[in-house]
Amino acid sequence: MKRFSGRKPAEEFSGAWFNGSLAATSVLEAVSLVTPVIEGFLIRTVSDGLDAAPFPFRASCLGFMKEEALHSCAHRKLNSRLLEHLGEEPPALARVEHLLDLARKRLPLSSRLAIASALEHFTAVFSLAYAASESEMEFGSDFARELFSVHAQDELTHRAVVFNLWQEISCCSAPMRLFALLPVLLAAGIYFQSAVPWILFRKAERKVGKFLAELGNLRRDATGFAPFGKIFHFAGKNFHPDHLRGEPR
Repeated sequence: MKRFSGRKPAEEFSGAWFNGSLAATSVLEAVSLVTPVIEGFLIRTVSDGLDAAPFPFRASCLGFMKEEALHSCAHRKLNSRLLEHLGEEPPALARVEHLLDLARKRLPLSSRLAIASALEHFTAVFSLAYAASESEMEFGSDFARELFSVHAQDELTHRAVVFNLWQEISCCSAPMRLFALLPVLLAAGIYFQSAVPWILFRKAERKVGKFLAELGNLRRDATGFAPFGKIFHFAGKNFHPDHLRGEPR
């Protein structure tokens, strides 16, 4: 992610800059807009856990925090260009930020680490699906192409850091993992079902017919891509993020 230092996206982002599809572009824009909010929560949670972390975990935690900060910085550069055309952030984004802020202020560290672990698993599963399909993707922005590619690889590389920290500090039984995963899935569902149509309507120039046609494409494409089965592996027996790719135990 250091390669993005000093760089800014120079391309045009008003239209369908991803896969030639306004619907697919709207999904990626929703992902980019929410990324700094989620990563801010992850950084603060891991930072709070450092005092309780045994020495061997400190290096990986510090590396994780640095990578997430670099991700946020790069996405903010992209987001500033996206907002030039959207005009404002999707209202759902403020709700996500509010929920994570409440969690940070009111939940004990063990619960925050549980939610952070579920978020990291959710991200890793989609990063794996993204990496598997990346060769077929078309971008109208070299900056965005490189950003999403590097981000997905980084997420897969450090996918076990938060979980290992949580496992060291507190109980991470299957019921606890399910308890942490469900609100993450609920919040993600609410955010994307609200933010993506909101973005798409604006990218469709607020033309209802064009918006509805693209929305139909979105539902068709999402059904084929979303790896929902792997998401629930988080609540399975003897789960560990290192087994996401199906490595032998």
